[in-house]
Order: sequence, then C-alpha cells, then structure tokens
Amino acid sequence: MTQTPAQYPYVWRIKATKRADALPTCAADFLEHEKARNYALRTVQMHDYHLARFIAFCEERGVVSVHDVTRPVVVRFQRFLFYYRTKRGKPLGYSSQSQALGAVRQMFRYLTRASVVYANPAADLELPRRDQTLPKATLSIDEVEKILRSIDEKNPMAIRDRAILETLYSTGMRRVELCCLKVHDLDEERGVIIVRQGKGKKDRVVPVGDRALAWIRKYIDKERHMVAL
Repeated sequence: MTQTPAQYPYVWRIKATKRADALPTCAADFLEHEKARNYALRTVQMHDYHLARFIAFCEERGVVSVHDVTRPVVVRFQRFLFYYRTKRGKPLGYSSQSQALGAVRQMFRYLTRASVVYANPAADLELPRRDQTLPKATLSIDEVEKILRSIDEKNPMAIRDRAILETLYSTGMRRVELCCLKVHDLDEERGVIIVRQGKGKKDRVVPVGDRALAWIRKYIDKERHMVAL
C-alpha cells in the first residue's frame, strides 16, 4: 500500500495493520480506487470521513475484517447513526446518515467486484428518506439589495467583491464553482457563464443578469490587473 496519512486523514488515524482483509486497509484501497477513477476530491474526502466512523464502530464490536461484516452489522450501524447525538445533543441529519451508509455500500460494492468479498452486505440496505423542506429563512429582495450595497467603496477591491456577490445572486452557482471561474468562461454576448466541472464533475451553462455582467465587466476593466500583480 502506498497511501499516506495525509491522503486519508480519517481512515489512517485508526491503528495500522498489515492484514490485507483489514477494514482500514480495504477502505484505503477503495479510496485510492475512487481517486484513480477521477472522483471529485470532496467526494473522496467525504467517504474517508464516513468510512472511518464505520470502521471505528466495527472495531469496537470486535469486527476487524471485511469478511466479518455481515448485513446485521450494517443494520446495527444504521441504528447507531439514527440514535447518535453530537456533543451538543443534536441527532445526525438524514442526509448525513444517508451519506455514511452510502459510503459503506459503495466500498463493499467495489470489494465485491474486486473479489475481496463474495457479497455486498449493504447491497439491499434502505437508506433514510430525506425530508423535503424549504429553507428556514430566506432573504427578501430589500435585504439582498442591502447586502449588495454594503460593500465598502473605500476598499480597493470593492468592485471585485460586488462582482462576486452579484454573480452569486444572479446565477445561484456554488462558491467553489465561482472560485474556479476563468475570464473565458464568461460569454457576455449570450449572457451566460460556463461552469466547468461543477457538482458531479459536470459542465453546465447558467444565465447571468445584466447587472451582474456590468459589475463583472467593471471588475475586469478596472481591478483585475491589480489581482494579477
């Protein structure tokens, strides 16, 4: 194995073992497989975090080999997640529970295909149903406008900051996607921005409003050269 603790900080916090069928070893191998398949780094890191929790759960109960993980073990882990409480006494959200169980199911799917185990103990596991709810609080148009106007004009990078806020408000893109934008991703003539390798590592085209375009152009013309210095 060539993995290092820096690559998988959660899985490798668990006591190292030379056993090829040990849960930490197989988990690290699965994460390396995801990297080789060009999974998003955030996805690999999320699986790393959740698998470490699953491994700790198993080892506390004397389950150290992937061959010892049965469906009842996975079901008990699901119940453990349901009754788990944070330090503040709050339960895990259904989304977090689903992500943890999904990571376990995907790892064993890989191990099954690699002939490490004969069957996936989490194959038929029913994931928790996520609540379909609206945000608890949304900003009114006046509140949004107040935030957009709150940029300190004395700040030398005020135009950049206003362009960022206007773009986020106009397009609804994720902040990580905005940070990865290039000048050539903007098509002013069509009034769109090309988001490259966004969620799911997919490209997409999103419309952008005239006001946001004006602030972006103002930033490119007046301030962008200072950022490159």
